[in-house]
Amino acid sequence: MAMAGMVALPRVFLSHRHTALPTACSSSNGNPSAAAGATTIASKSLTLHVGETSITMPMSMDKARALSGTMEALIQTFREKQQAHEEGGRPKRLKSVEFAYSAGDGGDGGDGEEVGFELFCNPNAYANAFQAKVLVSVSDGKLSLSAEADLSTIKADVDGFLDSLG
Repeated sequence: MAMAGMVALPRVFLSHRHTALPTACSSSNGNPSAAAGATTIASKSLTLHVGETSITMPMSMDKARALSGTMEALIQTFREKQQAHEEGGRPKRLKSVEFAYSAGDGGDGGDGEEVGFELFCNPNAYANAFQAKVLVSVSDGKLSLSAEADLSTIKADVDGFLDSLG
């Protein structure tokens, strides 16, 4: 049963922490081979906690490592910023950090719709990594969702995902 106002993104699931979305969101349009592919994808799904909402999407180990590397580089930027401040150096403008990833349209048995995922953080806007927020955006060409999340929460989610894959 579909709920009014609910939009299902292909192979990306949005849910409120206390309310799971119906299984129709992972529908493979009645194609048994696509359903098997969805099961495989779900076993390698990254879940990001964005405020009171979670975003779950398929992600390969390589892309997750690249995302983790991007997060580490961002945290290192904050370390360098803090060190320069403690040494009394003049603050310098830091580059914003972005990460982009596309899921779908890769012959994975899905419906061919590509879902974009992006993270963005401007380290100049925050005093340190503990206060930093990351803009998380998910879009599929028809719908776009953007929300702010704590950098530390996103980093923990990515690290947990990589640990679960071994």
